[in-house]
Amino acid sequence: MTKRRHQDNYPTSYTFGQMTVHNWLQELGITTDVEVPMGKYCIDLLARHEWIVFEYDGPMHNKKKDKIRDEYLMENFNLPTYRIKTLFPKEEVKVNLIQFASEWADSAQKRKNSCL
Repeated sequence: MTKRRHQDNYPTSYTFGQMTVHNWLQELGITTDVEVPMGKYCIDLLARHEWIVFEYDGPMHNKKKDKIRDEYLMENFNLPTYRIKTLFPKEEVKVNLIQFASEWADSAQKRKNSCL
């Protein structure tokens, strides 16, 4: 785990899973910011251009809390969330990432404008 300080000067940790997904998204042409504060949460990966969230769920994630968080992000910021539960098989995960981004691409600007 790499420790850094967020631009607002609070500690931030990046997990191997987050950075792996971040790198895959870059390979697919999707730029993401890592550990982005959004309302009362800090999201793993924000694709600003596509206005979508990617969350890497390790084994300790709580599905009930994740659902509440996903609903909060959609209701308050029009941010759909894609949850990645595993990094394998790599090519299948990458196909799913690009498919999710494509599904939301056309409405990105409209969703972003409605909450800013």
